[in-house]
Amino acid sequence: MSYDYYGGQGGGGNHGQYAGYYDYRGTWWPGYPSYDGPRSYHPAASSRNESHGRWTYARSGQGGNFHGGAFDGRAVNYNAQPRGYGGGERDGYFSGRADRGGHFDGDGGRGGNYGGGGERSGRYGGGDGRGGGYSDRAERGGHYGGGARAHYGGGGGRGGERGGANATSSGVGAVPGNGYEAVGAPIVDPHDEEEWCGRLPPRDVAVDCMELQQTFDICRRPNFAVHARTIAVTVNCFALTLDPRVEEIYKYHVHVERTPLEHDNEGRARGEQQASARPLRKSLVRRVISAAFCQYDAEFDGHRVSHDGMGAAYSAVRLPWDNKVLAGVNPNLLGAATATGARRERGFMVTLKFVEMINVRELFDHFTRPKVNPLPALQALDVAARHLAAQGLIPVGRNFFSMRKTQPLRGGKELSWGYHQSIRLGQQKLLLNIDQAATVFYAPGPLLELVIVALNVRDARSVGPLSERDARNLSRALRKIEVTTTHRSDRKKPIFGVSSQPASATLFEADGATTSVAEYFRRRYNITLQYANLPAVNLGGRNRPTWLPVEVCEVAPGQQCQNINDLDTAEIIRQTSQRPEVRAKNILEHAHSAGFENDPFVKAFGMTVDMRMETVEAKVLETPEVQYANVLERPRMGMWSLKDRTFVDGAVLRNWGVVVHANVSESDVQRFVRTLCNIAQLRGINIENRQPPITHQDHHRGAQVEDLMLTCVRGLEQQRSLGPPQLVVVIMRGRSVLYSDIKRTSDTLLGVPSQCLLASNVVKCQTQYCANVCMKMNVKLGGKNLILRDDLPLVSTTPAIVIGASISHPRSGMGSRPSIASVVASLDRYSAKYVSRVAAQRASNDIAQLPHLLYDLFLAFYQATSRKPEHIVYYRDGVSSSEQHDILQTEMKALRQACLMVSASFKPPVTFIVVNTRHHMRAFASHSSDEDRSGNIQPGTVIDSGVVDPHRFDFYLYGHSGLQGTSCPAHYSVLYDENGMSAEDVHRLSYSLCYTFARCTRSVSVVPPVYYAQLAATRARCFLNEASDGASTAGPSRSSYEFLDVHKNIQDSMFFM
Repeated sequence: MSYDYYGGQGGGGNHGQYAGYYDYRGTWWPGYPSYDGPRSYHPAASSRNESHGRWTYARSGQGGNFHGGAFDGRAVNYNAQPRGYGGGERDGYFSGRADRGGHFDGDGGRGGNYGGGGERSGRYGGGDGRGGGYSDRAERGGHYGGGARAHYGGGGGRGGERGGANATSSGVGAVPGNGYEAVGAPIVDPHDEEEWCGRLPPRDVAVDCMELQQTFDICRRPNFAVHARTIAVTVNCFALTLDPRVEEIYKYHVHVERTPLEHDNEGRARGEQQASARPLRKSLVRRVISAAFCQYDAEFDGHRVSHDGMGAAYSAVRLPWDNKVLAGVNPNLLGAATATGARRERGFMVTLKFVEMINVRELFDHFTRPKVNPLPALQALDVAARHLAAQGLIPVGRNFFSMRKTQPLRGGKELSWGYHQSIRLGQQKLLLNIDQAATVFYAPGPLLELVIVALNVRDARSVGPLSERDARNLSRALRKIEVTTTHRSDRKKPIFGVSSQPASATLFEADGATTSVAEYFRRRYNITLQYANLPAVNLGGRNRPTWLPVEVCEVAPGQQCQNINDLDTAEIIRQTSQRPEVRAKNILEHAHSAGFENDPFVKAFGMTVDMRMETVEAKVLETPEVQYANVLERPRMGMWSLKDRTFVDGAVLRNWGVVVHANVSESDVQRFVRTLCNIAQLRGINIENRQPPITHQDHHRGAQVEDLMLTCVRGLEQQRSLGPPQLVVVIMRGRSVLYSDIKRTSDTLLGVPSQCLLASNVVKCQTQYCANVCMKMNVKLGGKNLILRDDLPLVSTTPAIVIGASISHPRSGMGSRPSIASVVASLDRYSAKYVSRVAAQRASNDIAQLPHLLYDLFLAFYQATSRKPEHIVYYRDGVSSSEQHDILQTEMKALRQACLMVSASFKPPVTFIVVNTRHHMRAFASHSSDEDRSGNIQPGTVIDSGVVDPHRFDFYLYGHSGLQGTSCPAHYSVLYDENGMSAEDVHRLSYSLCYTFARCTRSVSVVPPVYYAQLAATRARCFLNEASDGASTAGPSRSSYEFLDVHKNIQDSMFFM
């Protein structure tokens, strides 16, 4: 059977009556007179006679009918499936059959329209303000009617929509403003208005004032969501049971130090003792402790003692002593013997001291008594379960790797596969979390390969004297890499730095005379350097350097790479992307290969692992409906199309220019600009100047991109009749360091948003690419792309500010560059517009200037809405479970302080939520009907039982549909909630927000406030000037970084998009 949906008798732009619809139970609901089209209709595909939302679909194979502008039946593959229809170049769809109301939008040139069985194709409706329509040719740019009435009407009889429109009903028309005009109350007190308008300086709030002395306890789960469809999913966790006979675990502190040396040569001894004062490498400490336990095995009476490789050891039986010194430990006993002729190895001394007895029963007491601390017992068991793997594999954090399975990468690196392992608390049991892992190691071999890559040269012999910047970059690339030497057998040593001069000119004292590194190796070892033009590497220290030529150094195996670039990252993603079923299979293989059933340490601590993955219950939330000015639809699997959609608040673009810093002809640029203007007009952006000035590099020979941008903006400033400059479009050669220069120039110097385009995409001039660019342009210019139909919990009903906070740390190998803190806040009731504030700070997980950043955001919210925020929802990114309590105390006090800086009476309730995607929890659908197209868990799936904390308010949410590989859910932890939000409220708010990300037509994996904060922090890293003369610096004293402020002209816009 199939159900037909009828529109009433429409005409000339007037909206027909909506007769009604069948719901998923088959009940008929009558429509309403003069209704602007069906608001809830969604023509999604169905081959199983299923219901989606409130609409029932036809069985597979039965074409639906088209009556007066409404669709039903089978909508086949309507979102970019290249099957000749419904996707690819013909991005329309069939509804029913092509001869019964289905329609094409063929090549984008002519929007063929079969409206009502092909009755009246072409233009529908009347003129402006009467529901108007598109002309029958896309490039002629007919328009939707004016104002809020602009939409495709229900239009019976004469209706039908423009070809290819995936419309479900009329949209909301234009939605200017912030949405709070009729919500809440404006400020009436003149003094309050002075405070909120920023005309008064921020109030001085002492950090020790009474209002900031509150201690914040992490909140407990209020309830569980019940109004959602439930499904079963399999998670990568394995049940762990304990032998009740193991009641206590004994913890010992471990300290490692070098054995003091006595030498006749006092100078050498003094240098050795100075070297001893430096901290020992982590890898060395682990080897020394393992060697001590092996050499002094008799001291432990045969008991299994595990250690974490740092400072803790555990035993399930109390050892016969409380303090023990293990002297003369030689870590080489765990590896190959020292070769003849090598220098005598230093010995080590290992001291063990009893610390405490841990009650294992506290783990189970915690399930019923939340205040019981389970962490000591949990850590002890985790160390014991990892001990054996840590001896035979390469441990990296909580991951283990074997170099038997590697994949070569560029630049002397290789990708290695391994697995992650950790013990965690479930709701009612202990769980062993196992996941597949991958990381990059330095490939063993000549150090020369890494030097060539770091200097970006093809032939090492062509390298001349290095600039200060090149030498600094090379030192960063090589620092801490452990090497061995080819001219003598010696232990591996880490690189401390590189010389500023080539090896032929790097001088040092030897045998009472000054000589160069090249000359010393010629005389001492009879080695004539082939690359004496390269700098030497320092294997000693700052005060006592030991210089060696690059060509005699070999990279030692088993070292994790700390310097991963964008090309490495792209290759890692490509290599490690595995479909969910493949990843699940590999996880099971890792679990079995770990050999827990025969692990003597696992047995000694009374643990047993069930080798079956756990199955838990999950809920699937209803997909929110997205609204454009002319279309309302419910996305399917987190995706929808931008085709034939008009932004709800299109910006007006008058004064803009184009900068060309690439080999692109002016004719290609002009063709692209015309296409971009046409597509922008279709999307609702009003471009009044369709012939912007073009500043081409061909007319400014030798000019840098910053100079071209400055020339362009100066020209725009001369066009005063068009208003201030609004946008600079920069066409660049490729993804290069120029991007940072462009953004630094536009965002800090010029105060004009920039839009970067790759030259290759400009030459292709594809309409889809232009449409994607328009999404970014519109929000940068202050517009809104879409809104959600349904209210957002808390945010839509009262003036509420949604805040996202994140810290971007420099990548390993980036030296002493500072961290970037970023905080963004919403400016409307739709959570469509945001503003950001950024700051540079020393490396820390705390946001140092948070009160001042929040103060600015509160004032920006008032300036945009004329309302005080009555509620705060604060999403914080990048906080591990061990940091949650401390971050909550610090940042809740910062929120309180920021509020008091605005006004003494401003004390809105706060909901504090931590978002984390850096975890190893993965879920797999138990039934194919619960998967998305990639085989992943479908978006909207919430896991809030089984594998979550026994007491805390946390859950895992799949906000997006998988693109490649296995999807990772976002882990949300509500740490504090003064707004009294239910579990369903937090789930629905977080999931709905995932559909408001402005840069794409897909739901995203984390809430946009966090996403935007990450984007703003990444953009702000472009604002760092290294070793500059600026007065404002951040980072360690040995390096100076000037952090340039965002220009005041754009600081309240979404320039970071």
